[in-house]
Amino acid sequence: MNINNHIYALLIGVGNYVELNIPNLPSYRMDLVLIATALINGLKCNQENIRIMAGEDSNGIVNADDFVREIGRFGKNLSEQDTFLFYFSGHGSAKTLAFSNLQLNQQSVIDYIDKIPCKNKIVFLDCCYSGNFKSLEAKHVDIEKSINEFVGHGIAVYASSSADELSRIAIEGNHSVFTGALATALISKNIVHKGKIELNDIYKETNRLVMAWNRKYPDKKQNPIYRSSIGGTIYFQVEDYKEYVPQNYTLHNEIYDVVKTKPLNSSNEKRLCVFVVLHERATDELLIKITKEVVAWLKDADVYSSKSGEEKFRNISVSAMNYEIFKEVVKEKFMDYMPEKFKGMELVAEPVEKVNVTLDGIILREEGRNISPTIYINDMYKKYQDCGDLEETLMAACDFMERAYEQAPVVDVDSIMRDANEKIVFQLINTEQNKTFLEQVPHREFQDLSIVYKVIISADKDAVQSSKITNEFAKRLGMSEEQLFKCAAENTRRLFPPVVRSMNDIMKEMFARDGMPQEIAEMMIAEIPPEQTMWVISNEKGINGAASMLYENELHELAESLESDLYILPSSVHEVIAVSSDMGSPEMLAQMVVEVNMQEVSLDERLSNQVYHYDKDLRKLTLATDTPNKRLDGIVAEPPLVYDAKEKSR
Repeated sequence: MNINNHIYALLIGVGNYVELNIPNLPSYRMDLVLIATALINGLKCNQENIRIMAGEDSNGIVNADDFVREIGRFGKNLSEQDTFLFYFSGHGSAKTLAFSNLQLNQQSVIDYIDKIPCKNKIVFLDCCYSGNFKSLEAKHVDIEKSINEFVGHGIAVYASSSADELSRIAIEGNHSVFTGALATALISKNIVHKGKIELNDIYKETNRLVMAWNRKYPDKKQNPIYRSSIGGTIYFQVEDYKEYVPQNYTLHNEIYDVVKTKPLNSSNEKRLCVFVVLHERATDELLIKITKEVVAWLKDADVYSSKSGEEKFRNISVSAMNYEIFKEVVKEKFMDYMPEKFKGMELVAEPVEKVNVTLDGIILREEGRNISPTIYINDMYKKYQDCGDLEETLMAACDFMERAYEQAPVVDVDSIMRDANEKIVFQLINTEQNKTFLEQVPHREFQDLSIVYKVIISADKDAVQSSKITNEFAKRLGMSEEQLFKCAAENTRRLFPPVVRSMNDIMKEMFARDGMPQEIAEMMIAEIPPEQTMWVISNEKGINGAASMLYENELHELAESLESDLYILPSSVHEVIAVSSDMGSPEMLAQMVVEVNMQEVSLDERLSNQVYHYDKDLRKLTLATDTPNKRLDGIVAEPPLVYDAKEKSR
């Protein structure tokens, strides 16, 4: 894809205000990272066209004269066909933008930008009281000029708040609310239409996200202000796009004509709307006959409204099986698609208790084999919904089963039993969500979680194979729960050493994977004060690493280095996030955990909706919240004991 939107951007982040004797603003660093990344990945802005000003070594010192000099340079080097984008993150007052050494009149900054000779100028202001600029009037058509000269000229200003409002920092503490919303909008696929993003849609999507913040935190709300004098519609090409031409199926005979077919697909089902013209009045019986004929004729017709629709629904019949019917068909047909060498095996379909969820599993039972691979009908049904082809789905599942058998390690049960003491590890799961599962396994409760046990069968750098220790397995081992815990506590630390990493380091790696040059990533992620960052706690493999929170020494060392207690956020079964207790209230953090769980984390990987408190003086980890939604599937397990009608009416 070779897209050139001719965007030239000046991004300014001011965080050091020592000379003005006002509080420093550390969020500027992450604001710049978010905007720069969004411009590159979202608007397809060439990286070399982005000038970032964050002070030497990203120290947040940006003086007003440095800004004036850079604006002058852009004014000399840009041409009529270019678009200039200006972004400012820093402090603001009723009429000024605060640079490190002095404050410049907000309106004069906008007016100065407006003089740059390129056709479009777009200004993003993320600072308090940023909506205090005069109204921008739309350009009027000059009858002496053509319409092409008029369209796409002027300046647009998008300010983070109204003239009398503060601009807020997100609860994570490392970026602003407005910039987070703006960056999200810039990379959103939801506002891409025919390969283009319109400036007005960026404004609408950003506003939608900020309004969501306002509803959640009404005491911290802000209302962005958008005004533009740009004539016509401003858009950015972000994807290669070729107009999709849908097919039209027609049919003509003596009784009726099918004159048009139109796709009416839902997200999961292929549907068609058919326009039929009758040559003469028809009886009810004839209408039924015609309907059946047309349905049979068009059942597998390739009629789509878009390329994505074609990719999703090709080879799918108009009607599709629901899950229960699909499950029965799979159980009946599965062995027909397995290679001949598997024909003598017995297919067993049964519910399998997994963490947080029960799935429909399939295994092939072979005499003399103790452990067999399991595949899940639930996953097969997702494949069927995507491709719509039952045969393709069954063939893919059978291929997977064959490979799983070939790759499955030879398991010596006697050896496992003999060496179990060295291979027993623990895992944390949610108690409320796994009540049935916990009846089958030795466990001990820890706050709202439960510690369960596994025995490691094999492990390499990419995967870990293990078997859960059930009550029956524990009896065969001759081990009590207390003995299991003692072994697992030692083995888990040895086999899966705990790791504590700064989110800054993790983000650098993410930016590198996205293609951002190392020097820019280093500049963007300058060292944020430890007490204002997040810390990811997991293990070296990143698998079931949430159990690392059970090792108190690591928590204590982190708390001592931050000189504060910790709040622990259970982001998944694989890791938890620690923050300084000064980063926000536990209730606010718990609300964030719930939302992330429901929107971003698959059910089988969710750990808890609670937040935990680590007291560095007492060296103790306890629950910091008691949310009503203790289950992880969205069902409120324990309704509030007190119903406050007045509270509801607000």
